[in-house]
Amino acid sequence: NRVLLSQTPPAPIINVLGTNGVLIAMNTNSPSLALGTDFGYGAVGSSVANTFSVSNAGMATLTLTGAPAVQITGSADFSVNPQPGTTITSGNSVTFSIVFTPTANISRTGVVTIVSDDAAHTPYSFAIRGGQLNGIWTNDAAGYWSDSFNWLDGGVAQGATYTAYFVTNITAARTVTNNMTN
Repeated sequence: NRVLLSQTPPAPIINVLGTNGVLIAMNTNSPSLALGTDFGYGAVGSSVANTFSVSNAGMATLTLTGAPAVQITGSADFSVNPQPGTTITSGNSVTFSIVFTPTANISRTGVVTIVSDDAAHTPYSFAIRGGQLNGIWTNDAAGYWSDSFNWLDGGVAQGATYTAYFVTNITAARTVTNNMTN
């Protein structure tokens, strides 16, 4: 009698982890504040940088083969800086940051794509989103101030101080105070 043994060659396994260290599901199209794929709100011209990790859970070296390694399609308000290293040995990881710098008073979206030699998980992509905090404040005919996001029905009375709180991630909130006078 013969016994035939077969062995699968070692292979790399790519995982992308969010800012909280939790796996970002491949091909997800739902940005998340907790994972850092939703950048929350930022003022026009300001920047928010979220750092992500690419790890190799496989037994062979993982190579990121895209040029550049991490690519973003969609809004140009997102950029990758710095790009990660392209070779990740078994059990190790590299990091990269995505920077969101809103340039206009509208929400922005994009798709992050990472191509690698992990045949089962390439391309690895996920959606990102960011918003803009400074709405365009206008004085309407009734004498109320309102913004493009309609935070309050009917606006805010002239001369009032309005403070808006926005949770942008699990551990921090941003406060914006607008003194609206005419």
